[in-house]
Amino acid sequence: MALGGRDMMKLEFTHTLGFEDLQLATESASPEDVLKLMELMPWQTLSMVMLTNADGVELEVSGSTEDGMSVTYTEGGKSWISADAPTMEQCRTILQRFSAGDAAWHDTVSFEFFQNADGSPGESQAGTKSGCLGMFVLLLAVSALILTRLI
Repeated sequence: MALGGRDMMKLEFTHTLGFEDLQLATESASPEDVLKLMELMPWQTLSMVMLTNADGVELEVSGSTEDGMSVTYTEGGKSWISADAPTMEQCRTILQRFSAGDAAWHDTVSFEFFQNADGSPGESQAGTKSGCLGMFVLLLAVSALILTRLI
């Protein structure tokens, strides 16, 4: 689907992540638009830039220069997160490649499975019989041990 000769590439952002909704920058972002926005963002505060392509794939760069950055993407009902904290240059590169439709965006950083897009864990993260219950029992045991030593 083309808007003004370009494929749909929705560009959104926030510079107060967690405190305000995303603001729409444009529905047809070019790589230059993305780089310009990246330069204008106050990355010393928790911020986010998100691109969504015509296929519904979402790519998000978020973080701050103080706390570090991360890259996540959602495609086909699954969400993936950068395995390591990317540099600001890697963040610019991945956003620019994605906005240009360059398949190499995926190779800019290493990703690992994060969760299903609906927030539920995937098969690789699904709890086992000893998962949450085991952690709860362990927490109770440690708490009881601490209490018996205090009494």
